[in-house]
Amino acid sequence: MSWNTDSIVTNIRKLGAEDAQERTRAREALESIGRPATWHLIQAAVPRGKRTRREALKGLVNLADPAATDLFVELLEDEDSDCRWLAAEGLAALGEAGLQRALEILIAFPRTDHLLRSLHHVLSSLKKAGYEEVAAPVLRAFRGEVPETRLPTAAHAALNALRRARHARSEHSLPTAR
Repeated sequence: MSWNTDSIVTNIRKLGAEDAQERTRAREALESIGRPATWHLIQAAVPRGKRTRREALKGLVNLADPAATDLFVELLEDEDSDCRWLAAEGLAALGEAGLQRALEILIAFPRTDHLLRSLHHVLSSLKKAGYEEVAAPVLRAFRGEVPETRLPTAAHAALNALRRARHARSEHSLPTAR
C-alpha cells in the first residue's frame, strides 16, 4: 500500500469512528502499512477514547512489532479489561520475546491481581502457540498453594530453559569449520 504520514494520521483519527466498519477499515489500512504505523498506533493507545485505544491495540497485536513491548507490559494492569486482554494478546504475539518478558515479570512476583491474570493469559496463549515445554510448568505454579513462592521459582527455571534453548539454536546455526 502506498502511504504517507497524512494517510497514517487520517486513519488513526478514524479508529475512533462511530461506525465499526470504518474503524475496521482504518485499522486494516494501518496494519497494511506495517511497522511505519507502529509509533502512531502506540500514541493512539494512550487514553483517548475507548474505541480508538482498542482499535490501536488490535492493530499493534496484529503487527506484533517488538517496539510495542513496553506498552503491552504497561497495559497488562490497565483499568479497562479489554485493553488488558489485548495487551496480553500483544505480548503473546511477540512469541519468544513476549514469553521472556512475561517470565521476567513473574520472577519478581507481581502483586496485582490484574497483572497476574494478564500474565496467565500470555502464558496460556504461548503454550498453545508452541511454547508448551516452557509455559506449562509456570502455568502449573499458578495453581499451587503458595503462588508467591512457586511462581517466581517456576518462572526463573523456565527463563533459564528458554535461554538454554536459544543458545542451543544459535550454536546449531553457526557455520562449521572446514
